[in-house]
Amino acid sequence: GGVIGGVEVSADSGQTWHPASSRVGIANVTWSYTFSAGASGQYNIKSRAVDDSLNLETAGQGVAYTVTPSSNLTIFNPTDTPAVVTTNDAGAVELGVKFVAAESGD
Repeated sequence: GGVIGGVEVSADSGQTWHPASSRVGIANVTWSYTFSAGASGQYNIKSRAVDDSLNLETAGQGVAYTVTPSSNLTIFNPTDTPAVVTTNDAGAVELGVKFVAAESGD
């Protein structure tokens, strides 16, 4: 019968919980939570609320979601091949590609 004091979200089937955010002081509140998805696979997102009397809701079944890697994770096209695929090059050198991540890999 209390007032919702906070909402927590779990993006790993309830193993860890993180606070959702909202605008305080309005009659109708929408809670939101932003996270970075993990490796590809099936996951479950759950939520729970706590009221002003510290009654913690038992999280329900949650909602399943699938993380699929983007096709934009490479700088090469699937059809990219060298002009000469095999050659006996006595002066061959190994080269690399330098890149800078735009976002932390937490």
